[in-house]
Amino acid sequence: MEFDNIITVHLKSHLSEGVAGVFSETVRKNITVEIFDELSKAGRAKDHDVPVREKIKEALRYEYLAAHPDIIDRFYAEIKSFENIFASFMQNVKDLVGANQRANEIDHLKSTIGSLLCRMLEQRKADCYEDGIVGELKHKLTHELDKIIKHKLKLHMTPKQKIDVHVWTLQEFCKRVEVMQAEWDKKNKPSSILNENKDRYIHIINTRLEHGFTCAAEGQIIGQHLLKVMQQKAIDAENMEKIRAVEGLVWTTNSEKVRLKYFKHLAEQVANDQKDEAVKHFQSPTEQIEAWYKKTVDDHRSESFENMFESTLEKEFTSVFRKVESAIDSAELVSITQKYSAGIESLYYQPSSTFEESANTDDFNMMKKEIVDTMKKNKQAFRPSDELFSRPSADAGVMARLGCTARCFWCGALCWGQRGHEADQGETRKHHSSHQPSGLRSVRYRGSRHLISRPCHELRDEDPVWFGEYHKSEEGILWKEAKDQHFSD
Repeated sequence: MEFDNIITVHLKSHLSEGVAGVFSETVRKNITVEIFDELSKAGRAKDHDVPVREKIKEALRYEYLAAHPDIIDRFYAEIKSFENIFASFMQNVKDLVGANQRANEIDHLKSTIGSLLCRMLEQRKADCYEDGIVGELKHKLTHELDKIIKHKLKLHMTPKQKIDVHVWTLQEFCKRVEVMQAEWDKKNKPSSILNENKDRYIHIINTRLEHGFTCAAEGQIIGQHLLKVMQQKAIDAENMEKIRAVEGLVWTTNSEKVRLKYFKHLAEQVANDQKDEAVKHFQSPTEQIEAWYKKTVDDHRSESFENMFESTLEKEFTSVFRKVESAIDSAELVSITQKYSAGIESLYYQPSSTFEESANTDDFNMMKKEIVDTMKKNKQAFRPSDELFSRPSADAGVMARLGCTARCFWCGALCWGQRGHEADQGETRKHHSSHQPSGLRSVRYRGSRHLISRPCHELRDEDPVWFGEYHKSEEGILWKEAKDQHFSD
């Protein structure tokens, strides 16, 4: 509304000093630049455009600074990799098997933190930075580290390593939220709304300079506006159709079929002597299957691709066109436009003046004619392009088809539970897998370099295992006790 008011004030000022239709091209360009300068100032003044990194820095002052005075310097001095935190720790492990298992534990910790970040953002349904989110992350990370270190891995982390894990997590969190914030800003930030509506505003300015604040000008503006709203509704319909198309694929019926397709893909790669993807999978199964799934569903093009857009645009065009033609006065034309735009906040319409029911018949006929002519003439300009549509992987329902992607600490097998089930109460919160040979995660027999070929679920209760602090013990810990004490989830 403010943008529209700025445009109206400036145009009325220029039209009071000149005659509509006689402005030269150079003068029109200068007026357009002048108006957009004012619009940009108004947009920036309302952006409250504080970078995510700065917001997190302020949150760090409140959450961490008292106990860790150097936390902000640490946050800005980016940690190159999670593994670097434990570099000195790994150098002190002399035994090859022990070093290998410790590497697995560190990798598992990294994966757990990644899952924590995803779960927290999904539960919050956050699509941009929110106040209090850093405090929540600190609390959840501290709880998770205590649980993992004391009850599962029993990694002996120094205070410096613990805070470095917090810093690394905050840096990863910052990267993710910056991407989310950028997406949110595109749709919601005042200056982004200005940029999205730039073509529409230029059209309004040129129309007013050509026809002034007349019914003819209003008709052209309404015609363009109605087409833009139709296009947006057609885009929304196509986005929903893309989601339905993905959910209608046989292999997305459930997580089992998704995984069978994924492993078939990896197997075919290996059969063709292309082993990189398979190796990457066993190194980081959660990240690899999620990346593959997102790319596959986003790249899917059904036979009806863009048909929904076309049919929706035609249906909306016919419906609105009929209403415009049957309107009996200018006020009804304005009402049709406002009602049709309702619900699409980024496409706001307000008339330049009040059009009374008693308005001159000739003016009303001119206004209707311009709307009809504009809609007919410019309809083809509102055709779709790929960048207008959203990605199916951004839909929670589509991602739910993938299921939980937590992995087994011992063999790397993916959980078969529903996505987000770890937030349940009782037995359903536990991860469950179809386990695989532990050697695929480089787990080896103690005292040899032989990879373990049997799945971890075939271990007998009386078998000893070595991990975490139990590397120092000759007898390790019995599998029965390890399951009860360290892998209860």
